[in-house]
Amino acid sequence: MNEIAAKLADALSMFWLSLNEQERRLILIGGCYVAATLLLLPIERRRREREQEELAERVARRLEVARYG
Repeated sequence: MNEIAAKLADALSMFWLSLNEQERRLILIGGCYVAATLLLLPIERRRREREQEELAERVARRLEVARYG
């Protein structure tokens, strides 16, 4: 297993060294974008769930007021 990891690390190192500065920058920016997206997904999901819960509470309150005046 160590041999496979070493070969993979070597291949990735050679790939990185074969890139010019602009290509490296593009890969780094893309990686940062993907990481940020993955980090923000749960936060965005919670925000939407909270908004839906608040909307459901407001609808329930309005229905209650409409029913009982």
